[in-house]
Amino acid sequence: AIRFMPQDAFYGFSGTLLTLSLENTALNSVPLAVARLTFLQSFNFDHNENVGDYGMNVPLLRGMMNYLTNISFQDDSLKTFPSALQAFANLKSVSMDENMLEFVSDNAATSVRQIENLSMRNSSISRIPQALADLTSLKSIDLSDNRIHSIDIEDVRILHSVKEIKLNNNPILYISNHAFDSTENLERLELKNTNLKQVPCALKFAIENLTRVKNVFPLTVDLSENKIECTCELKWLSDTLYAHRNNINWTVLGNCETIVSSIDSYLKSVTLGDCPTSTICNS
Repeated sequence: AIRFMPQDAFYGFSGTLLTLSLENTALNSVPLAVARLTFLQSFNFDHNENVGDYGMNVPLLRGMMNYLTNISFQDDSLKTFPSALQAFANLKSVSMDENMLEFVSDNAATSVRQIENLSMRNSSISRIPQALADLTSLKSIDLSDNRIHSIDIEDVRILHSVKEIKLNNNPILYISNHAFDSTENLERLELKNTNLKQVPCALKFAIENLTRVKNVFPLTVDLSENKIECTCELKWLSDTLYAHRNNINWTVLGNCETIVSSIDSYLKSVTLGDCPTSTICNS
């Protein structure tokens, strides 16, 4: 495995190399040679377990790599966002999967405040980090495969610009009714393989809020691989979707646990239509 890389390691490629992957090395830090790749667009520096936060402290001047838009630091023993990332003015996507990000401080993400896509899968996260409040341009966040048990109002309020939220494979038991009230651009919510047994009432208030700020919008909610109970109590969702049928192009993915039916089919069924109005989500 590579242990050292000289500063001229990419001599002759500084003006031509667009994508670089350095994976499974024995390097202790990000090589300074990378900073000489003027037109680099994508840099994958994954599974370099000797690096850690200290190895990310490379001296980079802002504006050195203006074409760099995608960075992946997966499984690099990181505990926070590298401050060196603030040098890349046009950075749009960052992947920090498989790191140790359970104790990220509230101001840790200032170095990546301009990014639009962030992935922090399988990184020991137990709550949505408040540090994400600094990412005012964020469009997509993936927090799948973590340890998130609950989603409260304050957790998601910071994600007001986000269109896509992925929380798959988390042991989620509770979602606050008003968790998604502030997500005025939400188009896709993924909650696959959680511990949820009911469709969260948060959807009702999210839909009502989205209708206030948008005339027509798409919304996909993925509840696949959950044990969702399809009973008369779900009448609140069919009523909500019907009330806003002219505003929302909706898709609900997943199957019922209590009957042989998809959730989507059950919401449109005569069986549910004959149920009395449900008040379970009125508060």
